[in-house]
Amino acid sequence: MKFSRRELLRTSLAAATAMRLAAKTPEPFKLGIITDEITQNLDDAVAFLDQYHLHYCELREAWGKNVMNLSQEQLDQA
Repeated sequence: MKFSRRELLRTSLAAATAMRLAAKTPEPFKLGIITDEITQNLDDAVAFLDQYHLHYCELREAWGKNVMNLSQEQLDQA
């Protein structure tokens, strides 16, 4: 069975979240994502973070552009 990177990441995050909730112990490291590995839509990536109770992310690209190429308005929105 083949998985895309996104499917593998989603499955891994779901498993990690389930294990953390079952163990009820503090997490040993801070788990986060690179937003464009989930989606180019920043709103959807933030919803994913919320769904899996993640508090950290790296913003590399948003709305199809590298963050270095975003306008000031887009940076403010992000």
